[in-house]
Amino acid sequence: MGVISYAKSTLNSWSNTSTIKNNIASSSAQGAAIGAVAGTTVTATFSSRGFTSKGSVTAGGAAGATLGANVGAIKGAVTGSVKYAAGSTAKYFGLTK
Repeated sequence: MGVISYAKSTLNSWSNTSTIKNNIASSSAQGAAIGAVAGTTVTATFSSRGFTSKGSVTAGGAAGATLGANVGAIKGAVTGSVKYAAGSTAKYFGLTK
């Protein structure tokens, strides 16, 4: 009984219009964090020895964060749209409140 209640609650929350926006924001933030670390690491690791500067590492981190945020936003939009569609469909057919 608890599983059904949990599923209904989850689908009901997904039917909120903020589902897509919240998924975009969350995934974008996660992507930016991961991208910043990856960009910094790649720049520092693959820069020519003796030519790695603080500026190039910072630029690599910023570029990684930007790319990660954009990829995360796209992922969040897709995921949020799927969740919203599932929640709205469940609500339409009376499976949730």
